[in-house]
Amino acid sequence: MGTFLTWSLEKWIMKTYNVNVPYLKVFKGKEQAYTNMHGKWEDSFMKMDAFREELLNWNQGSIVEIDFDVVGGKKRFKSLDACHLKGKFNGVLVVTTSVDANNFIFSIAYYVFESENTQSWTWFLGSPQKEIRTPSGLVISLDMQKRLELAIMHVYPNVEHRECIRSLNSNFKKHFHGKFFSNKLWRAVKIYLPTKHDRLLKDVGDLSQDDITYLNTNHKKVWSRSKFRITSKCDYVTNNISESFNSWIGVLRYQPVLDLLDAIREKLMKIFDKKRMLVNKWNGTLVPIVKNHVNDISKNLGEYEVCRSCDNKAEVKCKGQRWEVYLNERKSNCQRNSKKHMLFKFLRCLEWMNGCKKMGRKYIHLLSNARLDGPKK
Repeated sequence: MGTFLTWSLEKWIMKTYNVNVPYLKVFKGKEQAYTNMHGKWEDSFMKMDAFREELLNWNQGSIVEIDFDVVGGKKRFKSLDACHLKGKFNGVLVVTTSVDANNFIFSIAYYVFESENTQSWTWFLGSPQKEIRTPSGLVISLDMQKRLELAIMHVYPNVEHRECIRSLNSNFKKHFHGKFFSNKLWRAVKIYLPTKHDRLLKDVGDLSQDDITYLNTNHKKVWSRSKFRITSKCDYVTNNISESFNSWIGVLRYQPVLDLLDAIREKLMKIFDKKRMLVNKWNGTLVPIVKNHVNDISKNLGEYEVCRSCDNKAEVKCKGQRWEVYLNERKSNCQRNSKKHMLFKFLRCLEWMNGCKKMGRKYIHLLSNARLDGPKK
């Protein structure tokens, strides 16, 4: 029933029963139906303290905070997004989502507050920060919202701030039209080599310098893979994981706040239990997506030519491209390789070059403790 607007209900009654019911009566009838189904909306807020105590009693280690009229409920890539509630008192549901080692969506925290403002965003970001703190390689991806940007700079000033490319592209198309600009922009986003990224933007600038000026002025956050720090092994360029969460909760947004939060808790509980049962069926130290990725990138090693510089350093050439690889540091001068998409091949090449017949245990440990790139988002 929450999806029906009052005026549409008024039209439906007239069409179905040929009765002209005044708008105000339809509105009051709709509100009474809500009350009969979910109870009084005001009571939902009055029960929040009891709800918090129950959660803490039965889910030890959880973080549940209540501040004035708002209520709130570990991966290094965090995506932030918000969606508006549709009930009697409206409000905003905000969520922090991430991905686990097998590229499954992992919900970190969800909150409800009255409106999107700097104070609310600061409180929202500060609560989970008490638990996860600021680990090395932490990345926060967000849509460009001024109030959210100010809050992030206050709570997480030193982490990598990425901008969702879909949001950027949507704003970009409002000012500059044509497939040429859009295609060049998307290619610049996905490319790993800084030189190729700069060349693509130069092609855009040669046709219209206003495009580059607009990007430099209005989109100063990191939005291209060539600019990502190599400390994070996640190369997502969109906020799709947060959008997926918003779609997942669906019509729950029409429920009173207590019913909403409890329904989300129940859905998350079921998802976590499903994941535990799935994990219990896995064998070995690597998660399935990493196993498949390792098997895939281990093929065609003969295409790579290794030119030694020393036991730790070499040049690796393949199909007209060349990279420097540092074995002990597990690094490459290619942004993509530094994110381990092809670094595993280089490590294998160097090991064979040094007389190894199979991959050493330390590299198995490296791969089992680092999330390799999964499907591109």
